[in-house]
Amino acid sequence: MADRVTVLRRGRLVAEKAATATSEAELARLMVGELAVAPDGTPDRRGSGRTALAVDGLTLVRDKRRILDRIGFTLFAGEIAGIAGVDGNGQTELVEVMAGIRTPTSGSVRVLDASDIRCDGAMAVIPQNRDLDGLILDMTLWENLILARAVRRRFVAGGWLKGADAREACDALLRRFEIRTPAGAVAPAAALSGGNRQRLAAARALASSSRVLVAHDVSRGLDLRACADVHRMLREFAAAGGAVLLISSDLDELLELCGPLWVMSRGRLLPTATRDPEGLGLLMAGASK
Repeated sequence: MADRVTVLRRGRLVAEKAATATSEAELARLMVGELAVAPDGTPDRRGSGRTALAVDGLTLVRDKRRILDRIGFTLFAGEIAGIAGVDGNGQTELVEVMAGIRTPTSGSVRVLDASDIRCDGAMAVIPQNRDLDGLILDMTLWENLILARAVRRRFVAGGWLKGADAREACDALLRRFEIRTPAGAVAPAAALSGGNRQRLAAARALASSSRVLVAHDVSRGLDLRACADVHRMLREFAAAGGAVLLISSDLDELLELCGPLWVMSRGRLLPTATRDPEGLGLLMAGASK
């Protein structure tokens, strides 16, 4: 449809080309970056083989348009699985449906315990936008921590919130995840840097003792140190028997961390066995195969 194509990647303009002077393969390379080859081997992210998350036939129709089109996949305990995709292909709506924020038109999301019995409240989410969806910036760090129901219930007795205990637990979490703050647990979330805000959002999700962790674009806007810290948290969660679903547009991140990979395009989840960056980029850009 276009006469001219402009490609942006990580906030920078990387190319401007006439549509007739480029190709799907070239645009895919420009969109996902210069990865000559995939990392050696496939990360071993499959654990016990026990099903932790089962998504079946998930469909979302809005204004007569299918935002999610019969999404189905299985996630196993001890596994880090990834969904690659360009923003706007249904990833946000998938996370919202899985988190219970949005009601699907049809289909189901089930978190299962070791006996394959449904386990309610056993999923935690690290959202894409930590400032808008992850944290309330005017609230203190300990107040943000107990926004998670699974965490908050530990500090409630007889209808009363045990604030001192919650602040003490938050201070311990800040030390454990090396979250730098000017005033400990009583500092407002707005006082933290972007990387420390992301560490806080990740730490809260991990403190929920959930079986499944959904992480959406967790490295966006982070420096290398903060990115490495968040990746370490995901690996440790999976190593302890948790299941991680990592949704990202960053192929470097997905290829480094994930075992199984899917590509999300136009509301559909495409299974793929390839770990070739160019092939994955073409799928992300909308190629049929």
